[in-house]
Amino acid sequence: MKNQQSVWCKPVKKSTAFFIIISALAIIAGGLYLYDRQTNVLGAQTTNGEIVSPWSSLLALANPLALLTTTTTTTTTKTYSCTTATLNPMTCPVGFSCTATGLSTEGTCKPKKAVEGEGCGGSANITCNTGLDCVGIKVTNTTLFKTLNQLINANVYKGICVKQSTVQGCSYQNVLYQKGTQFRNSCNTCTCSTAGTVTCTTKVCAVTPTPTKAAVSTVTPSPSPTPAAVIVTPTPITSAEVTKMYADFETGTFQSLTGSTTAEGPNGAYFGKGVYSDIKTVATPAMGAKSAALTIGSGSTTAAYLFTYSPVVPATSYGKYTAWYYVPSTITPSDWWNIWQWKSYSTTYDKPIFTLNLVKNNGVLQLRFAYVPGGTSANATQNIWQTSPIAFPTDTWVKIEGYYYASATATGFAQVYQNGVKILEKTNVMTKPGGQKVLWSVNSYADAISPNPATIYIDNMSIKELPTP
Repeated sequence: MKNQQSVWCKPVKKSTAFFIIISALAIIAGGLYLYDRQTNVLGAQTTNGEIVSPWSSLLALANPLALLTTTTTTTTTKTYSCTTATLNPMTCPVGFSCTATGLSTEGTCKPKKAVEGEGCGGSANITCNTGLDCVGIKVTNTTLFKTLNQLINANVYKGICVKQSTVQGCSYQNVLYQKGTQFRNSCNTCTCSTAGTVTCTTKVCAVTPTPTKAAVSTVTPSPSPTPAAVIVTPTPITSAEVTKMYADFETGTFQSLTGSTTAEGPNGAYFGKGVYSDIKTVATPAMGAKSAALTIGSGSTTAAYLFTYSPVVPATSYGKYTAWYYVPSTITPSDWWNIWQWKSYSTTYDKPIFTLNLVKNNGVLQLRFAYVPGGTSANATQNIWQTSPIAFPTDTWVKIEGYYYASATATGFAQVYQNGVKILEKTNVMTKPGGQKVLWSVNSYADAISPNPATIYIDNMSIKELPTP
């Protein structure tokens, strides 16, 4: 027993113990690393944007030098592990892109620099390459202008990268705006003054914007939830426009729509049907003093209409139709929700030709065309979806423009723009059944909708006659 005890109690050399501890930690860390790679877990993200893998701290302990010293290193360029493979890739933080090394599918996350024509600023926090400015105004290049509107309306970017020394104006949230222009910031309108300073309205938005540094004097927000928006619209029409009808509801009546003090006049009418149906003017939300509130219940037996009649139909058969919509985010449609229609008008041809529906597709609220050839059936035979879908913003004013060419032959067309971006189009079709006039209606009419009842708001309706294309 004495010899046995001496064997078990024999002291171990310090160097041997040190080696055993380090080896054990290395084995554990290596195992965690393999598990980490197999499960493809990138790790946690710290408050400063750095990625911390679950095995990294143990691996550091396995380094003998880490047991002796602690060194803090600050770098201006953060590099994180990432995977560029298309299957189950590891992603980089916002504002960074994954750059592969050689032919490897593994790479590093590096700060993204946008090239000319790419989006910048905004929630993505993207900066431009050297020699480029992040600009949020109408640029002369048509392609860049279209791209700019798409990026801004997607609420991801605030501008687009263009060559420097082309813009003189105001800097707001790292985006340049030309002097004298207006732009949107959430539900508010901002103005770049001739002095180079920015001032914005201070309305309380439905979704509080992320605080950012801005070259603008701050004012305590008013409690009014009334949103406002000014959007640059790329109108493909010449200045030869004739206004046939303009209804802004500023007087608190519908006389600018109907042409009369009654619900139905020579120029149009407002009416509803079914349970909960209601049409009235309200002070908020409104783009000015008043807007029109259209309320319906759930089901196709209830509807609300702002209808225009033949005296305001463009004599050239080509018209530009505009209406601003405010749709609360609490509203959810079911299968279809008709908010706009062009309708044939006669005792025979009395059905919609094109309807504009607000629907949810893959969880995204968006506009869709429904086409009814012939003008004798109420049921659409063709649903036309956006090729590059743009979400329909809620809790803010959205400008919808439609260009309609009424033709009794297969030369007609219809186009729809959302906040200045063309989203829907149907060309080379008959758009004037029986050669009869085509009427326009802004409305709310759905197969089912929640909440029940549901109210949307309309402002600044107009019809303009355009030269025959």
